[in-house]
Amino acid sequence: MTDSITYFISYSRVDEQFALDLAKKLRNSGAKVWIDQIDIQAGDRWDEAIEDALEGCDGFLILLSDASVKSNNVMDEVSYALEEGKQVIPILVESCEVPFRLRRLQYIDLYSNFDEGFSRLLQSLELENVAKTLPGQVSGGKASDQGSPGALVEHGKTSTETKQFPSLRKTLSYISISLVILGVSFGTVRCVHNTSSSVTTLQNGQRLNLDDLKGYLEANDFRSANRETRVLLFNIANISGQDYFEKGDSQNIDCRGLEAIDKLWAEYSDGEFGIDVQKDILRDVQDWSRFIQKNGWEENGRILEDRSELTYDRSAPRGHLPGVMFWIRGDSDFYGGIQCNY
Repeated sequence: MTDSITYFISYSRVDEQFALDLAKKLRNSGAKVWIDQIDIQAGDRWDEAIEDALEGCDGFLILLSDASVKSNNVMDEVSYALEEGKQVIPILVESCEVPFRLRRLQYIDLYSNFDEGFSRLLQSLELENVAKTLPGQVSGGKASDQGSPGALVEHGKTSTETKQFPSLRKTLSYISISLVILGVSFGTVRCVHNTSSSVTTLQNGQRLNLDDLKGYLEANDFRSANRETRVLLFNIANISGQDYFEKGDSQNIDCRGLEAIDKLWAEYSDGEFGIDVQKDILRDVQDWSRFIQKNGWEENGRILEDRSELTYDRSAPRGHLPGVMFWIRGDSDFYGGIQCNY
């Protein structure tokens, strides 16, 4: 690993002790890693420090656990890393449902066998020569002290099958990975029943892949679908380097792309969700304040402040999703600027 490569560690607060211990172990092995618990200094603004670290890192280590895959902050960091083309290494620290867009990436398994997984991680970071001489090396997923990552704190399972049948476990892993690619799954990864590819050709001739969005919607994972839709909309509007749609930006939205996105939302929500549905509601009420009341972006007279407050299931009001309100500056004339009829 060259001296210039720094890896950002993304994790859930539930896993903070594990993440801290892993970061220390990686640093002891020569890796350059950034973790907020160590690298944010007293008096620093937390949000600015995180943003600077995300922008400045070359690689990204995402600790996958049941808590982290449900964390908006963690998934936002993942989305940023993927969008910016950074090297992303998923690290399984607990049996969990792997986010759809990360399943295409080879992951490191620290859950089944910490030693084997950690050695593979060092190899991925081009530190494989250090793996054989690590101080305090643990074995079989158990550590010499409970604070070590090898103990898998709060995850702590050691697989009997892993110990007794390592070759069988590897064989099953290869089979599982192959089947996931085909749209089938083992364990906690959801099955994708319709394996047909969802690719749309935009008006400029570029191809827009909607497989991830379709997979999320098929699985009723509306939270991930909402996050993916934001990425796709910014893409088809050619927006980069800004966090919101500004006034006039929606005029640049590619209509073929928007129609394809909206059709998926309509199909998998029985016509309850989608931007076209929201346009209809706004057209009916003719008022922004009444609009956000109608589709549930206001609760008890209070406008929702964060997308985490959205309702990510079928019980949400009609037009509640996707959460466009959190992607635009004010009302920004987003809907009025869309030049599409379908």
